[in-house]
Amino acid sequence: MRRILSCWLLLLTTALPAALAIPARPRYDPPPLPVTPPAYPDLRGTRWFGKTYEKADMTLVFEPDGRLTWSHTNSSYTTGSWKQEGHSVYLEMNNKYCEFKGTVSYDMIQGGWWNVTGLRWPNPLQRLPLSK
Repeated sequence: MRRILSCWLLLLTTALPAALAIPARPRYDPPPLPVTPPAYPDLRGTRWFGKTYEKADMTLVFEPDGRLTWSHTNSSYTTGSWKQEGHSVYLEMNNKYCEFKGTVSYDMIQGGWWNVTGLRWPNPLQRLPLSK
């Protein structure tokens, strides 16, 4: 009898607490680190949409070699250039007849245009998907 009582006592002191124990905390996995975007978007090979002074639609392509090509009112031009320093971008068209300075932020370039006649107009540029 003592043996049976000892077995029950042993069972109650080892198995019962284990059965009634609070479950272990789930493993903590920290959330993944966010992907850090580049310090500034690289404009080489990208296409952008804007408006001319006359409010006509205009598409600009920042060629990888620093040339600027653009089109508006069903005509295309290649007499332009651009340069980027960090977030700042400068571009000119037709031997500086028309110029632009702006700040790049992901898919927008905020800035302003001016030309040799003294006209000035703000006009943001919106990034377009690459053409196929």
